[in-house]
Amino acid sequence: MAGEVLFQEAGITITKALLTTPQQSISIANVAGVSKLIETPNKKLATRLVVVGILTLLLGVGLILLVIGIVMLTKKQYVVQLDTSSGKSEAFRSKDEALVDRIVGAVTKAIAARG
Repeated sequence: MAGEVLFQEAGITITKALLTTPQQSISIANVAGVSKLIETPNKKLATRLVVVGILTLLLGVGLILLVIGIVMLTKKQYVVQLDTSSGKSEAFRSKDEALVDRIVGAVTKAIAARG
């Protein structure tokens, strides 16, 4: 049954025929593969902010730069990437790795069910 819901969470619905996000709908028939990407922030910039923050801590501004740098170093984003006939495309992005893993699993199941 093409309408059987394999996944429905966080505004995303995946059936055997369709992947629907708040921004787009993609036919599973056009998806050759799915993968999870991990995007990390620009570590050079974050490290510089931490160093400058430590050096300028006595001036008061350093604390702000230090906090921004630390937050940048620890912030990761997880991306659901689809391989389609027109190339690779981003389907969804989140800070929740477990959610992205569930989406990748459901799209994989939908691709396999397609036959």
